[in-house]
Amino acid sequence: MIEKDYISRMIEALSKVLGQLIGLDPPAGLVHLDQVLQDYLNIDESWLDALSEENLLEILKTEKRLNVGQLEFLAELLARQGVFCYELEQYSNAKSKLNKALIIFNFVEKEQALYSFERQAILLKINDLLFDINTNKSI
Repeated sequence: MIEKDYISRMIEALSKVLGQLIGLDPPAGLVHLDQVLQDYLNIDESWLDALSEENLLEILKTEKRLNVGQLEFLAELLARQGVFCYELEQYSNAKSKLNKALIIFNFVEKEQALYSFERQAILLKINDLLFDINTNKSI
């Protein structure tokens, strides 16, 4: 029951964050998301950017002690950052953020026994953007 309450609070926080992003241009959105990472997850964006994809999950789970709900929240934020970076034509940065979001989402998919249409839509968007970056954009 406690975990369900926690997950509900994380969903509510994410909804609030996403609502605040509506109408923001990409630079302002990135600044806002950086602040959200710090406020909600106590994660500095530069620290997160420096993590390798190979060690990402292990470090987030051990050093930051993030649970599955927090990891899903983080993946959502990374995906949004990746989209903003893509829109700003910062393809290398977008690729890094989208790859990290994908790694975390895949972990969450395995850990949770719940199918999420929203998560599947986000995964599709991530894969589409990564395909475009890898095939059409020079980085």
